[in-house]
Amino acid sequence: MKLKKVEIYDFKSILYEKLEIQSNQICLVGKNESGKSSIISAISYLNILDTKLETSLLNKGSDRYPNGLPIIIGTFILDKISYSKLYKLVSEYISKEDLSSLDKQSDDCFLQLKRWGNGISNLSLSILSTGKFGLKLSDKISELAKFYDSFFKDIYPDIEYFENEDLLIEPSTIEELLASDNKFETFRKLLYIGGCKDFNDLNNSDIGFVTTYLSNIETELNKIFKKHYKQDQSINIKIVTAFGDRLNLLIRDNSDKKVSR
Repeated sequence: MKLKKVEIYDFKSILYEKLEIQSNQICLVGKNESGKSSIISAISYLNILDTKLETSLLNKGSDRYPNGLPIIIGTFILDKISYSKLYKLVSEYISKEDLSSLDKQSDDCFLQLKRWGNGISNLSLSILSTGKFGLKLSDKISELAKFYDSFFKDIYPDIEYFENEDLLIEPSTIEELLASDNKFETFRKLLYIGGCKDFNDLNNSDIGFVTTYLSNIETELNKIFKKHYKQDQSINIKIVTAFGDRLNLLIRDNSDKKVSR
């Protein structure tokens, strides 16, 4: 499930913007003050559970200024596996009549999420398939809160926003990662992106388990890094233990380049 398109209404410097996201897109290019940062920031509000829209985000030229909220619409490509998971979940919460309007299997459809506020009453979810079917799930589903709980936990992709972050290379303990000190926040996010959903999993006396767990995180981070940073494929990320009870993040250049001093 990948984000394909985003529509933004009345967000910061943007009155309206529609962005088609290309495969493996890694940056936005434009003049200073052209709205690049606002687009990226707006996309971060598709992280429904961890963000809150505020009136301060509303464009001052909006007809709804000063008391309204921006509107963010994300359209995601549903691959065959994601669609199958969603169909199975949806089948538990809608009528047989509504379910019959959806194909049991599909590899050519989209999921559209529209957000105009906070909470599930300010959210809509639709399945779209060109020329085949379309269904606004949020109007058809019973027990909407229960459905969304499973949907965001098991199907919806993770969306993380990084801004002006400095990566701390200094080794950190599990306790420091579990705490709230901001200087370890980027390290926490990298571990999370690599697949560590609970730092307590690292606090395990089984050395074999921890070694394998860290190796899996390394593999995932390197896969993501090499996919999106093609300028230098010789760089590798390693996460190792240090001083017995600490984790350290290392960035290594595996090329044989000569460095002038």
